[in-house]
Amino acid sequence: KEPKQDGGDFSGFDLKGVSLNGASFVFATLIETVMEEAELRDIDFSQASLDKGSFKNSKIKNVNFSSANLEGATFEEATLMGCDFKNANLIGCDFSQAKLDDCNFQGSNLGHSNFYSTTIDNSNFSFSRMLYAFLKQAIITKSRFGGVNARGSDMSFSKLTEVDMKGSILKYADLNSCTLTEVNLTNANLIGADLKDAQC
Repeated sequence: KEPKQDGGDFSGFDLKGVSLNGASFVFATLIETVMEEAELRDIDFSQASLDKGSFKNSKIKNVNFSSANLEGATFEEATLMGCDFKNANLIGCDFSQAKLDDCNFQGSNLGHSNFYSTTIDNSNFSFSRMLYAFLKQAIITKSRFGGVNARGSDMSFSKLTEVDMKGSILKYADLNSCTLTEVNLTNANLIGADLKDAQC
């Protein structure tokens, strides 16, 4: 098995349960590829096309997804550690009930993405676009959301602890019953935001 698969086309492959370590898929095409319940470690998917791919229930560590196209992909109930999604297209992605630790989403497009009941620790979402994202019941700790555009997003019933949201855009966001502990909202835009029953 050649670890370097840069530019290859693996669209529609069923790789459920696969274990990949140290492979490179730079600029590769993996549209609608299934990698559910997989173990992925030290993989380079930078600038790859992974639209509508499924990583459900996978364990993903130190994987580079920077500038990749992951529109409509699902990471439902996956565990992601040390992964880089910088400037990636993640529109409509499903991260529901996933666990994210030390991940970088800086500058990524997460519009209409689903983070329902997701646990996010020590991660960087600075300057990402999260328009109309669904973060209901998410637990976010020690993470950076400075300059994020989360207009119209639903963060109701979520718990944010030691989160930097400096200069973020939260216009018309739903923060109903949200618990905010040591959250920095300096210069944040909260026009039209719903803070009913929120605890600060």
